[in-house]
Amino acid sequence: MRRIIYRVILLTLITATSLVGYLVHYHNLTEEIIVSEHIDGEQANALKHTYAAAQLYELLTSILPDEAAEDMVVWLGHMNEYAEQWMRSYPKNRVAGTQPDTTIEIIKDLHNNRAGIAAARWKLAHTPKDITTLAMILRLVRMDAVVVWANKLGIPKNELDAHVRDVAFANAWVEQRREKIAHHTQETLSKLY
Repeated sequence: MRRIIYRVILLTLITATSLVGYLVHYHNLTEEIIVSEHIDGEQANALKHTYAAAQLYELLTSILPDEAAEDMVVWLGHMNEYAEQWMRSYPKNRVAGTQPDTTIEIIKDLHNNRAGIAAARWKLAHTPKDITTLAMILRLVRMDAVVVWANKLGIPKNELDAHVRDVAFANAWVEQRREKIAHHTQETLSKLY
């Protein structure tokens, strides 16, 4: 029994380490593009979230069914938002000058994660040979086809005031619109390519 537990722990650590290494590599690519293309803060954030979700979805669909890959990417996006809230909420954890994200910022991040999944699905279905995922996502960001500006979402202020820094509310808001997000992203890509 102990051997089985040790093997499961070892397999989990190997998998987690591989996934982190994979994501760090793509994070570094994104950072290089942000610097070389002179992308501002809001566009950089949209690029990071959309691209991370697209890359992770593409990776996971090579080993999991589509729906399971989607669920995993969405879950990891939520965990990222909860971790950011925790890290930025406690003074001893807070990086100088940072505050926890507002609900609208969380919605924007989760929306862009959904757009990344939709973009990856479109790319896998259409297999454009001359375009990288990063170039495709960069084009979406440059055209404002993914949510770059939080105020573009059109959420009434009274709704936001009732849900201050609320990841669960943000998730529910995005999930209600997941089909619309996917349709808009994929329709934009079909027009572009």
